[in-house]
Amino acid sequence: MMLTLTLLVFGLLQAPGAKPEQNDVRKTLERLETEWNVAHVRGDAAALDRIFSDDVVVIVPGMRVMTKADAVGMFTSGRMKFEKYDTSETIFRTLDDTAIVTGRLKRTRVINGATVDDDWRFTKVYVHRTGRWQVISFHASNTGS
Repeated sequence: MMLTLTLLVFGLLQAPGAKPEQNDVRKTLERLETEWNVAHVRGDAAALDRIFSDDVVVIVPGMRVMTKADAVGMFTSGRMKFEKYDTSETIFRTLDDTAIVTGRLKRTRVINGATVDDDWRFTKVYVHRTGRWQVISFHASNTGS
């Protein structure tokens, strides 16, 4: 009984310390989400190269499954340009060294001279490796609306 009470009190005393760490992770992920969006509009392949893990998998409607080289190459080639890349309705979840961000993505892109508007739901998975968060998976699907 005493051991249980001691562990409970110790756990309660430790709980406030966990909150700032979660807030720090959330702020980092929010910053990375902003960097991701801005990099798409600016065509900043170097920023996306930093945000993508080496083993990232990108799955979006109308395109083949992409690796990091494929996704970064799209920006270095200039094949596609984004006029708008806005996310909303984002939800952040963290578990140890993994974070999942879900939300809505509205973007306008120009590819081969044609302008295309996308309205997608997305799931992005981050992993924390060697001291930094990187995207290991990005999946999007049409909203259906």
